[in-house]
Amino acid sequence: MARIRTNTPWRQSIIEVLEDNGSPMHYREIARQIKNKELRYCLGNTPETTVNVYITQSIRKYKDNSPFEKVQIGTYRLNNNNLQSQTSTTNFSQIIHAFGKDWDRSKVYWDGASTKILGGKYDLFENSDFSGHCGIFLLQKGHEVIHIGNAGDTTLGECLYLKTIDDLKDKWDKFSWFSFGNMVEREDVVLGREYNVPLYDLLHTFMAVMLNVTQLNTASVHDFHHIKYNQFYRNDRETQSLNRN
Repeated sequence: MARIRTNTPWRQSIIEVLEDNGSPMHYREIARQIKNKELRYCLGNTPETTVNVYITQSIRKYKDNSPFEKVQIGTYRLNNNNLQSQTSTTNFSQIIHAFGKDWDRSKVYWDGASTKILGGKYDLFENSDFSGHCGIFLLQKGHEVIHIGNAGDTTLGECLYLKTIDDLKDKWDKFSWFSFGNMVEREDVVLGREYNVPLYDLLHTFMAVMLNVTQLNTASVHDFHHIKYNQFYRNDRETQSLNRN
């Protein structure tokens, strides 16, 4: 069985490296350790810049509530006074690695098994392809959910593509998805993977998923903010031309 690569969120990756080191670190060394520990398979072209931008924006935005503290230019440590209260909450990213909500079907170039589900974060210099992931997906007409499915034996990209040609093809215009991780090879029995996750975390993760999907409680959005990805797509004219062809 092929190894399932992980794509731990940047925030969690940086915290783990700083915790393991136990002392202040330069952002270049943090990025190097993230790569060496294989915490992320998607590093982008400039992981050092990504780490530095993530930490500095966290400190600028959250100030004393950020999990990071600046020691000197380019060197950071954990804000342990604030970290304890943050890490005591449910660790959703042990189960849900990434998610996208209310993505536009017309913005995807549907190309069979080669379909790409592209997403990124506006505050970071990276885009990722989630077509090879496994997880849960929802088909929507506007904000109404008309179908819920899972991608386990086949990938997220393949499952969504099939829904563009089956009986549901004319019934949805948006989709949402929650990834459990990347499927390196199709024969990987991803659903057979063992997860060492407390029942409390499992229950609250799926409660937060349902709250996000049904929009019954906007507070749950904050639980997922660090693993939420925005849709990345070609310009409208190019995508529509490709889909017509």
